[in-house]
Amino acid sequence: MPRAAGPCPTGWSNVYQLRAGDILQYANSTSYNKMVHSMVTTGHSGNVPLLSYHTSNTKNKPFTAMNIKGRTWWANKV
Repeated sequence: MPRAAGPCPTGWSNVYQLRAGDILQYANSTSYNKMVHSMVTTGHSGNVPLLSYHTSNTKNKPFTAMNIKGRTWWANKV
């Protein structure tokens, strides 16, 4: 289960805790600690967060459909 990069007073420890309006960001293995992409949580399908972002005008993509290998995730409460 993907976990957040580390303890953060304004973040979730697990991406499955995201709620509508929260922000999910990631860094890939070559840019650790430098976020390269941000997504907005726009809902849920069961317990899986749905994400929307500008790339290809993506709307309500399940987190489980994301490529998670080699990425560090930041799950931010809003």
